[in-house]
Amino acid sequence: MQAEQIGITKADLYPQLSVSGSISVQANSISDLFTPESTIGSIGPSFQWNILNYGRIVNNVLLQNNLFQQALVQYQETALFRTYTAFGGGWHPCREIQLSRTAAKPWAVQIVSALQVPTWPSQSGSR
Repeated sequence: MQAEQIGITKADLYPQLSVSGSISVQANSISDLFTPESTIGSIGPSFQWNILNYGRIVNNVLLQNNLFQQALVQYQETALFRTYTAFGGGWHPCREIQLSRTAAKPWAVQIVSALQVPTWPSQSGSR
């Protein structure tokens, strides 16, 4: 579901903490393998934070939010059309659909502008 993707992407904005551990057995001879002295254990923390990719993560959150808004508008248009046809066309949903598109447009403009790749001037005319 698209709404879940927003939360998944927002989770990348925060640091990730984890703890891992292991238990093993080590002995010089087979007879010492199952003694308590041959048991070895270790535990260690891990910390990861993609702070250098913060701008990319924020743009991805905005993209996922836009995709959610787009899916919501599409659902609203489908629901309105089905309601319109189910009641024999007694009312016209065009006004509601236009309002939905108008509400989603700022998100689309923001995402498209965030994803545009800058173009460099051509080198041919600069000599």
